[in-house]
Amino acid sequence: MSADRDERVDAAIAEYLAACDAGAPPAPAAFLARHPDLADSLREFLADHARMRAAPPRDPARTAALSSAGDPDPPGPLGTVRYFGDYELLAEIARGGMGVVFRARQVSLNREVALKMILSGQLASTGDLQRFRVEAEAAANLDHPNVLPIHEVGEHAGQPYFSMRLVAGGSLADRLASDARPPVRDLVRLLATVCRAVHFAHQRGVLHRDLKPANVLLDPDGTPFVTDFGLAKRTGREDSGLTRTGAVVGTPSYMAPEQARGEKGVSTAADVYALGAILYEVIAGRPPFRGPTVMDTLLQVMTAEPADPRSVDPAADRDLALVALKCLEKDPGKRYASAADLADELGRWLAGEPLSVRPLSPAAQAWRWLRRNAGGVAGSAGVGIAAGLAVGLTYGLEETRALFGPTLAPHVPGWANWLLDIPAPVLAAATPVVLLAVCGLGWAVVSLTRPADRVTAVTAGLLAGLAAGSAAFVVLGPVGVIRTQQEFQITRGLGDRTGRGGDAARPADGPAPTPPVRTTPEQFVGAYAGVWMGLIRFVLPFAAFGALTAWAADHLRRTRGNRWRVLVPYLELAFAAMCVSLLIGLEGTDRINRFVTPQGSGGTEWLLDVLVAASLLGLASLIAVAVLRRWRWWSRLLAYFGWYVAVTALGVVVLLVFAG
Repeated sequence: MSADRDERVDAAIAEYLAACDAGAPPAPAAFLARHPDLADSLREFLADHARMRAAPPRDPARTAALSSAGDPDPPGPLGTVRYFGDYELLAEIARGGMGVVFRARQVSLNREVALKMILSGQLASTGDLQRFRVEAEAAANLDHPNVLPIHEVGEHAGQPYFSMRLVAGGSLADRLASDARPPVRDLVRLLATVCRAVHFAHQRGVLHRDLKPANVLLDPDGTPFVTDFGLAKRTGREDSGLTRTGAVVGTPSYMAPEQARGEKGVSTAADVYALGAILYEVIAGRPPFRGPTVMDTLLQVMTAEPADPRSVDPAADRDLALVALKCLEKDPGKRYASAADLADELGRWLAGEPLSVRPLSPAAQAWRWLRRNAGGVAGSAGVGIAAGLAVGLTYGLEETRALFGPTLAPHVPGWANWLLDIPAPVLAAATPVVLLAVCGLGWAVVSLTRPADRVTAVTAGLLAGLAAGSAAFVVLGPVGVIRTQQEFQITRGLGDRTGRGGDAARPADGPAPTPPVRTTPEQFVGAYAGVWMGLIRFVLPFAAFGALTAWAADHLRRTRGNRWRVLVPYLELAFAAMCVSLLIGLEGTDRINRFVTPQGSGGTEWLLDVLVAASLLGLASLIAVAVLRRWRWWSRLLAYFGWYVAVTALGVVVLLVFAG
């Protein structure tokens, strides 16, 4: 096979094995159909894989019957062999993509060992054999009490193998997954020992490149041993073609970003990253990145920031969280300089001494988030500006024509005169269409940015909402200032109390006159309040709406999968968000204005305002409960209708009581 074909076969096999590990192996026919040009090689792999799975040598009676006295090494599939050279195979311990490990007895020395051999078949390419030899050579040259020692390296019947010390206490992955999970302090002490073993390997020019809990074996007394140097690399020398630029090697959830990108010059910082990922899992209960597929995980590793371990598990230690996040820096130069430095830091934590790592300031965290999510920020801002302009051009045009009428025409550029000629029914019909489109703000933001977590989704939605509010204020600013100024003057007793926005003061037979220009202190205060209250009226509702709808879209996408199927529940939650946003923006600023100038507020009006606020909040809460608790569609519809009837009846009763 050519080198390129070897790489593609390896990638396809890695994809298949990752799916098997996740408990969802693809059907052989579908797997072969995805790689038609590699079908012959992959078909051999599948047959070999099925044979090894189906016939592990775990039944001594059965394997004894398969072995003849005169021929201790009968031909046949590997699963039917009891003796392998000087070794009696007792049971299968573990299996990887290209190798299998057996518990075996070395007959000549009468001792139990772990025997690793490469899988048989034509798929054992030159690259596979070379990786196998690299693993044996790397481990054999590392004489350290916490590196699994190699006893013998050899070849039998054309099949390479090496034997190692048998460690019977399981792996760190087993300890982390067990119900009787050791205390965090014990795990940190164990990890500090692993760090020193890794540093020992680094000092002798060996990078592991596949550190993970499954590759840390434990004695019954808890002593750790670093193993599986199958992806090891010698520093300061070429890889002999094993990992050319662009080849991704390692386990995705524990792989450094530079490994995920397939970069050539990977350094010891990659192993420091992996140790940090193990520490993250120790304190948070899961790796820092784990997507539904291998490619999703690799994308997260390269682009997303790891969540604070305390957001995953509130009981996670704050100082250990800082240590783990420092190891997981995207820039290798910002991680601990060596595995020994990380071990020293963990030692300081165990001793209760101050750590060298310091938390990032809020400004630094914000800048890091913006830099990592530049595309999402730009997309969110674009969606928000479009939404704000749509609202501003429809509602703003209608309000502006109502305020100024024909007196506005001389001040409008010639190219924009057609806006004044749009019939009122057309504008009225466009308003609900625009509102429906704006309801999709959070949906569009989540679809464009594909956030890695809910915090990122809400932040992107908030930015989109701020952009929408700012764009709407640019178009609607004059209207908002005038309306708010008039309300301020009315509540101060300076304006005409017959109409809330001055509409009732408009002559019955003509358009409203342009509001007169005043220079009194009250007019200055009114204009000042109008600018700020008008800005708040636009920015606050849109910001709240963007954050809430982005959360809703992200939540539904994560919990219900198919996004088109959840469009109706999303629109329901968007309507609830609109209720809350209107209450925040409109009623909230009214409350501020009325608290500042309470003279214009009557008892009946105050009670009606409270009723409106309560009905909006109640409806939003009802919708949220109905959608998130997954009520049936007809029960949701009945609940909404019942709420409408109840609120309407209550409003009528209040009006009748106070009118009487």
